[in-house]
Amino acid sequence: MSNGINAPYGLQIVQSQIGNGGTQKLGQYFIYADATGQNTWNTNIFQGDMVKYYPARTAGTWDTQLGTIVPALTPQGGAAATPIVGVPVGIFIGCQFTDALTGYQVNSDYWPASRQVKAGTKIIAWVNDDPEVVFKVQMSTSTNNTTATAQNNIAPSIFQYIFSGQNAKLQVGGVVFTAPAGAVPTNNPATGNTTTGQSAYYLDGSSITLAVGGAGNAGFEIKIIGLVPELQTNANPTGLVQGINMPFIDVLCKFNVHIHGSTGTPGVFFTT
Repeated sequence: MSNGINAPYGLQIVQSQIGNGGTQKLGQYFIYADATGQNTWNTNIFQGDMVKYYPARTAGTWDTQLGTIVPALTPQGGAAATPIVGVPVGIFIGCQFTDALTGYQVNSDYWPASRQVKAGTKIIAWVNDDPEVVFKVQMSTSTNNTTATAQNNIAPSIFQYIFSGQNAKLQVGGVVFTAPAGAVPTNNPATGNTTTGQSAYYLDGSSITLAVGGAGNAGFEIKIIGLVPELQTNANPTGLVQGINMPFIDVLCKFNVHIHGSTGTPGVFFTT
């Protein structure tokens, strides 16, 4: 949990909307490695990252990386991440590969960029690809403002009402946030943690709109379904209320767009 603290952790599985509690519904996918094992996918993939299939670059040609999974966003130093073309496959949980130097099988919470593997072996990725998965994610934006701001487009007094069907985008690193009262948060990390394997993805609060008279952002990949129902009061700034004026809250979400599920539905419409 990270309510009230600017500490994104990626997409953390809670349950599935089709039952079985928090049971992981894992699919086996592959991360790119050529036949020699010396050339592999060249960016980290962290536990909790949203992943997609590698996008085709040129129509009518075969790319050896087709059919492998990649992160959904490419971090950019000091700027918003660049989205990878494609539809979400799911949430990266970990991977398995045979190390080129030792010959040992490695089970890892994240894929270490450009790691060399044994020639002729596959890099197996475990992905929660359940289109009905419910996950929690931190909203890295300040809601502790007395007037409407460009960061969330609505006043804190009605902020809590957006958490029922609104659509949003994910982001990672590089964004300066509107400062909550009494604090100036730094930019989020542009990549996950190579010690813990934990993702740095968060929900981009600035992408949420009231959708009054609009299209409801049907193409946005994430749909908010509610607030995380747990609260660590000892970690929260005094006087801040979850869902009303607390910055950096945790929200429950599901995929609005998914390769095995929905093609996207509009966000809920509100009036003021």
